[in-house]
Amino acid sequence: MALNNYLALIDWTIVVALLAVLVSLLTKRDQRRLQRESIDLQKSQSKLAEKQLELIEGEEKIKQSTIELQKAQAKLSQRQLESFEKEEALKLKAFVRLDLRKTDNRSYKFFLSNNSHQQAKDVSFNLDIPTKYSSPLIGSEIEEKLPISVLGTGSDVSFIAALCDDTPLGFNATVFWTNPDGSQDKSEVYVSA
Repeated sequence: MALNNYLALIDWTIVVALLAVLVSLLTKRDQRRLQRESIDLQKSQSKLAEKQLELIEGEEKIKQSTIELQKAQAKLSQRQLESFEKEEALKLKAFVRLDLRKTDNRSYKFFLSNNSHQQAKDVSFNLDIPTKYSSPLIGSEIEEKLPISVLGTGSDVSFIAALCDDTPLGFNATVFWTNPDGSQDKSEVYVSA
């Protein structure tokens, strides 16, 4: 009976209100926990979205770099092909050069040399000599030797260089020759003692 008396004294409205407060507090705590978890999830999703954006941007950069690399490789291949074609074309042409060399203590000679794998025909040269200087070439030798009808590969022809006080020690020169295919060629050089 004492329990019945005790239960009769309890104000059930207060008990219900206390239970409601307790349930409300527990619900609020759970809601805050859920809110924190939701915020953490949103932060994680935001970071994931940033990483995905960085990945996409990185992929775009890689694609762009790949395209640029392919373009550079194509240019390089084109240049290599052009270089190869030039080398092949040069193999079919002669190349003649003019040098001024010391032959002993006081003597010099001009040398026309064929440094290619092809014969050169009708080889000649001109020196550009300012009017105030005399020519170092001996006219009779030039008339006798030039033009050289055929200058074979690895061969040269010499000309006496009569250098004296009224001749310069350096000359601009132009060398002329005909290639085996019949094309005319020339080379402009500077020769000096």
